[in-house]
Amino acid sequence: MLRPISFLFLLSFLIHSCSVEPTPQFDLLLTNVRIIDVIENSTSAPMKVGINGDTIAMVADMDSNLVTTAKVQVDGKGQYLMPGLWDMHVHFRGGDTMITENKALLKMFLNHGVTTVRDAGGDITTAILEWKKEIAMGNLEGPDIFTSGPKLDGERPAWPGSLRVTSPEEVSAALDSLERLGVDYVKIYDGSLQEDIYYEIIKQAESRNLKVTGHMPMSADLIKAYNLGLDGIEHLYYVLGVSSPSGDSIRRLSNGYGSLPALIDSFDPETAQQAFETLVKKEFYATPTMHIGKVLKDLRTRDHSQDSLLSQMGDHIRKTYARRESGAKSRSDEQQEYTEKRFQLFKELIQPMHAAGITLLAGSDCGAYNSYVYPGASLQEELMLLTQAGLSPAESLATSIINGPQFFGLQTEYGTIQEGKKAHMLLLQKNPLEDIGNIKSIEKVIKGQKIHPLKSSENGTKEKG
Repeated sequence: MLRPISFLFLLSFLIHSCSVEPTPQFDLLLTNVRIIDVIENSTSAPMKVGINGDTIAMVADMDSNLVTTAKVQVDGKGQYLMPGLWDMHVHFRGGDTMITENKALLKMFLNHGVTTVRDAGGDITTAILEWKKEIAMGNLEGPDIFTSGPKLDGERPAWPGSLRVTSPEEVSAALDSLERLGVDYVKIYDGSLQEDIYYEIIKQAESRNLKVTGHMPMSADLIKAYNLGLDGIEHLYYVLGVSSPSGDSIRRLSNGYGSLPALIDSFDPETAQQAFETLVKKEFYATPTMHIGKVLKDLRTRDHSQDSLLSQMGDHIRKTYARRESGAKSRSDEQQEYTEKRFQLFKELIQPMHAAGITLLAGSDCGAYNSYVYPGASLQEELMLLTQAGLSPAESLATSIINGPQFFGLQTEYGTIQEGKKAHMLLLQKNPLEDIGNIKSIEKVIKGQKIHPLKSSENGTKEKG
């Protein structure tokens, strides 16, 4: 005869049953991975990371009692997991005839661990915006794209596709156009831009709450632009004018970039330090683009014809390399000496700018016309150069994975391997905090629940199925 179940036993059973958590279910589960924390400059014990869609849904100890299941499970074998890289200065350009070749570069970025790029202006904006949408929807394989759309330039724009602005009214109309396009920030160029219009762009962009960065006329005053609302500069030419006791007079008397030799010769570390301390009173960004500087410096004598990544560049893009290459080959010994000196000074500026609190951004400047600066691989080289310039591996990585998202106000969504953040990640064979060169030891590139198939390359990445 069955004895009746007591009320207390039944209640205890129900309470116990309700307290048992359901088994997590993930699209992708990574186990036995050591998580890289760039902010803390640390590496975790083996962990497991669950991903649903584009988001990290779980981070737990390997010895956790939590039972996990997933559609796809990957054993990380004790390797290193870190956020995907951001390249904060790239170019998609070359007109309609090069759209297909530019689109083919998207996979090169992923193949080298770059999961997000900031396009710094060109002449194929419509195509870029379409790729951006397709990537976000999961219909196109490539890095997430942030773009400035067309650059703003003066009476005679230096690059095709740029918007001509010569008056406050034209500045207003240009910004209206950019806002209609839905660009992510404003990029200024200095091909023929007048100083007063440069300041006008910054003022109007600030009034619209638009981020604004880029080049600046060499006659312009960086501190004045900063006080008007300039958010950053691309390349380091523009800090030289505020790093020389005679900077103002040199810039006014010289013709554009012709002032650079005199500014370099009169560079003063104490004057530079005072300027840097002014530039950090509110957030300010600088994108050094050291790697392209090194490539162009060495272009006079280096033969790139056997570069392993050259064959992955389209024929039309490769033909654009001739312009810079021809210029480099024709340099005099004096011009080459100046080029070397400029690169060395820029390298020496990295550590004091960082120490002062200027937010450095890792950017490669890769794209058509920028000879032998290859998508993805060039960002890795940029991080290595920043380390050679005095940053620690963690600090160099932060210029990409921390400062990149911060520029767009997205630091709560990216930068660390934590629940709720974007699942854009790299699995590395070796620890990049020990040696920044280990950023090349890519085992897997993970973007959301998808694992990007890698191709063979000179940087240590391997073919995956």
